[in-house]
Amino acid sequence: GCEFYRCGMAIEDVHGNFYARNSRFEGSRVADLSMQSEHSSSVRRCVSTGSRQFLDMHASVSPMTVESCVVNGWTGADGAVKVGGAPLILIDTFFLKAPDGKAPILVASRDQRILASANRVEGGGALVRNPVVAKIYEIPAGEDTAPRPSLDERFLGVNISIPGKIFDARRDFGARGDGKTDDGEAIQKTIDAAKAF
Repeated sequence: GCEFYRCGMAIEDVHGNFYARNSRFEGSRVADLSMQSEHSSSVRRCVSTGSRQFLDMHASVSPMTVESCVVNGWTGADGAVKVGGAPLILIDTFFLKAPDGKAPILVASRDQRILASANRVEGGGALVRNPVVAKIYEIPAGEDTAPRPSLDERFLGVNISIPGKIFDARRDFGARGDGKTDDGEAIQKTIDAAKAF
């Protein structure tokens, strides 16, 4: 449920792991996601548009799972995904508007393993740029494949709910808020009133 706009690198993981869900990446100057993890990570139901690269993965041990994402109009020469090392599991992901017409995935190490199922490249092009150095396992799609996420998908709400009553420690209970006076009693009265409400 996060949104990242015009970051250098939105999420960078060097030794841990991460789980990105229902998030939007837009205009990252380096990459939306960088993974050099020692534990597996995953990205699901995310949208990337106009970033230099969606995923730069150079983990030697732990796999990365990318599922039900849409990657649109990346700008870097190394593709939407650059992968070298641990296995990449790629499922139900859409790649749209390649800037150079090349396949979206660039393999950076020999014997790279990619497990792929039901991914779509706009125009029906190849998924992997240099498949001869990779071991690609194409898993047949099931009967139900994921619909393409909308490029307009936003995950932050534009409306917020306002509480029915606002308790102000200064206005309602005499707190000074000057950094000198002990406002503990006024704050406690505010908390008690809110709790009772």
